[in-house]
Amino acid sequence: FSAAFKKHKRSYIKIKNGLKNTKINYSSIIYIQSDKPYIKINTEIRSILCNESLREIQKRLDSNVFLRVHRSLIVNKNYIFEMESRKNGDYDVKLTTGETVRFSRHYKINWSSYLYH
Repeated sequence: FSAAFKKHKRSYIKIKNGLKNTKINYSSIIYIQSDKPYIKINTEIRSILCNESLREIQKRLDSNVFLRVHRSLIVNKNYIFEMESRKNGDYDVKLTTGETVRFSRHYKINWSSYLYH
């Protein structure tokens, strides 16, 4: 990519839910979880429901920052505080917000490099 493209790259994602369109800064997204038939985008300020699938929204996120860690969860790695093994390949991950989420061994290829660095 050219320097001009990177300079003007968006710092937010646009979300549509019903008749509403909302702009959310990427940096404020803590995690995104499936809450069928919607997904719930959890930010520093609030949670927002969205009509898109987790797979669709994942395509619009930076894979260097957002990790698919479970079939129903994408996490912003900047909010990871502590990881504790469940001794079956899964991990309980404490976020800087105090919340705990599960990282699935089935998605370890997406997050294992983070575990060892």
